[in-house]
Amino acid sequence: MMKSPVFNFHDVVIFITFVQCIFLALFQAFAPGKNSRSKALLAIFFIDLAFATISILFTWNQHITLPFWLKAYVIPYVLVASIMLKGPLLFAYVSSLTITSYELTRRHVLHLIPLMCCCILMAFFQFNGNHVVVLPSGSETTGFSQQASRGLWSCIKLVAPIYGLLAVYKVHCYRFYLKQQYSSFSSLGLSWLYILSVGFALNWLWSAVIHIIGI
Repeated sequence: MMKSPVFNFHDVVIFITFVQCIFLALFQAFAPGKNSRSKALLAIFFIDLAFATISILFTWNQHITLPFWLKAYVIPYVLVASIMLKGPLLFAYVSSLTITSYELTRRHVLHLIPLMCCCILMAFFQFNGNHVVVLPSGSETTGFSQQASRGLWSCIKLVAPIYGLLAVYKVHCYRFYLKQQYSSFSSLGLSWLYILSVGFALNWLWSAVIHIIGI
């Protein structure tokens, strides 16, 4: 009898995405350019995406054997943190390219408030891996737990697209500023920044909408 495969097609895609993110993060150390802060932020952004993808794989693949405490109580927090940080990290990267002498200050810690509130709620409601997966009716979780996990997960999903749209708006404002200041300028780098920002913003927005409407 043929055994069921450990990895299906979606798992393979997730793993390939994880490897690509790691390579892109390492590539920033050798990428041309003098803006080391921007390259560091982009590398951290890709590392965050790598954590998100591998956490999704560990959460959904039931064939991967991990200690119960790790899969139930550690990976959910890593998954939520990586999902909620990718938006602010993209926004910080765009800001570092569009703001002269961009510096990370204490006020940037305010961007961590949604994540801290989310972690507090997860701890208060004792969320575990089952709540992150959002099990259907009739599972071991109570109806209240299912509703709470769906509501919290919807809020988590909305953070990234909001920051993604803010990043797109910041690129748009920077392009308008350049048009006002210079009669002509190279738009190649700005076009790539547009593509990066719009691509991630649309991807995150689509994911949030699909989750909220329940498809």
